[in-house]
Amino acid sequence: MIVASKQPKRIFGLDILRASAIILVMYTHSYVYLEKILPSTIASFFLVDGVGIFFVLSGFLIGGILLQTIHRDEFNKGDLINFWLRRWLRTLPNYFLVLSVLALFLALIRPDTLPDNLVSYFFFSQSLFFPHPNFFSEAWSLAVEEWFYLLIPAALFIAISILKVEKKKAIIACIIMVIGAVTVFRSFRILGLAPDANYGKMIGQQVVTRLDGIMYGFLGAFLMFYDFEIWKRYKNQLFFIGLFILFAPNIYRLFWVIPVLPFNYYNLTFFSIGTLLLLPKLSSLTMQSNGIFYRSITFISHISYSMYLINYTIVQSMLVQKLAKTFLINIYVQLLLFWVVTIVFSFLLYRFYEVPMMNLRRHFTKRDHLPSSLIG
Repeated sequence: MIVASKQPKRIFGLDILRASAIILVMYTHSYVYLEKILPSTIASFFLVDGVGIFFVLSGFLIGGILLQTIHRDEFNKGDLINFWLRRWLRTLPNYFLVLSVLALFLALIRPDTLPDNLVSYFFFSQSLFFPHPNFFSEAWSLAVEEWFYLLIPAALFIAISILKVEKKKAIIACIIMVIGAVTVFRSFRILGLAPDANYGKMIGQQVVTRLDGIMYGFLGAFLMFYDFEIWKRYKNQLFFIGLFILFAPNIYRLFWVIPVLPFNYYNLTFFSIGTLLLLPKLSSLTMQSNGIFYRSITFISHISYSMYLINYTIVQSMLVQKLAKTFLINIYVQLLLFWVVTIVFSFLLYRFYEVPMMNLRRHFTKRDHLPSSLIG
């Protein structure tokens, strides 16, 4: 049964998850400071894959939009192109701006550090099958997302509109094939790597090894779209199971030593499932308030994409580290600068560039009739 959701404009639970994801990304990048301030067991406890959370959340949000698109009277080429345009006008302007600024800056002061395959960054092919270069390392996750939202809607369009496969069957087959194929491929690649291999580059940051994370989110959108009552029934139990799955490896490490590699990369599947289990509860939290907690979470959620794009390469590597070496800034000030500068710069980028670019979508595309938390 397909259930139409009667939800308000903003889904606060999804804002909580989005804000949590970027805070965890920032925390991971803060570890270089925190390990010098806190005991390692404490500092490492919150080293959780924030990008993995983003993948599942993205699949859930954009997957919901895709399912709405597919289940219009006819899923035609115009619908597919409109979906792509809305997606690209949401993500590409910010990405291309940051990429261009970085490339221009390095071309002027350190041209020797520009990667030979710079052009591939504009087509998201820099880590399609090979390890991601060191330049603009944040871009690896954008490559995963852009390829997913190019290939999966196209595959579903071919199956449904050209091959005339029944919509629900086509979606189920797509989910099973992507999750199954990527999981098997990733497992075999892990088994084939030497113990001293760069697992982060070979497993964690390649398109072909991370597509399943987004598909788990799409699975959540599918379950909500077709079985909304079942989705709601066990939301509290699933939420706590999901939290346990996410933090179980970190709790285990407090008491026992486990090999960080390749364990973390086998754990990608369980991490995606854990995040998926949070969604029934969080997608039902629709509170609205003027309180500081609500406003803070919503604010961080709004600027999270800009934060992700600039926090590491621009703020930490090019600004904070440079200031620390020049002025001998202590570790506490470096940590504070990293967070404050990232948030301030991200707000400016969001307010004066990201929002105007998003507003262009209304002139070129048809609007999705979904809550604003889902549309972005």
